[in-house]
Amino acid sequence: IQEVPLPDIPEYSPQKLLKMEKELVGLYMSDHPLNHVQDQLQRQADTAVVELKDKENGEKVILGGLISTKKKIITKTGKLMCTGTFEDLSGHTPIVLFPYNYESCEPHFNEDAVVIMKGKASFRQDEVQVVVEELIPIRHEDQQGRRLHINLQNIQDMELLQKVQGTMTDHRGHHQVLLHTDKGVIRVSPQN
Repeated sequence: IQEVPLPDIPEYSPQKLLKMEKELVGLYMSDHPLNHVQDQLQRQADTAVVELKDKENGEKVILGGLISTKKKIITKTGKLMCTGTFEDLSGHTPIVLFPYNYESCEPHFNEDAVVIMKGKASFRQDEVQVVVEELIPIRHEDQQGRRLHINLQNIQDMELLQKVQGTMTDHRGHHQVLLHTDKGVIRVSPQN
């Protein structure tokens, strides 16, 4: 039996693996993309999806989560709008982007986009939805997780600093590391 060598290819990024898992299975099983930004989302949001049912019709809300579905619609007057589903770790809710906010919000209204969503709670036939007024994307680097800051100031041994930098470079993790020295900041990027 002849052995066929396998190509040496890099591992998929965690985001790519989650996206493929969702496409294949229909849900996130091994992890959730919001787990890595939950603290940031909670600091900026004032409402969780599960709390929408307790809001008044027309009450302003700020939610943090991801847009899980998107559908473009052309109105009878020929204007564009979108509907979709928004989810956080507490649940999901329908969302609607009307033509008057379409131009400013549509660039960020994408499936799997992690965003801060400002809008109004709207009740239709005992179901709550959010009328989108503003979408603020969470930058990609913010989704990567936290940064590790290591203070190496006041260390005079240059050989030790070079060894630390070399070790960090050789063993990159999933998060950026910033080495703070007397001469400045050395950034060690995460592995891809």
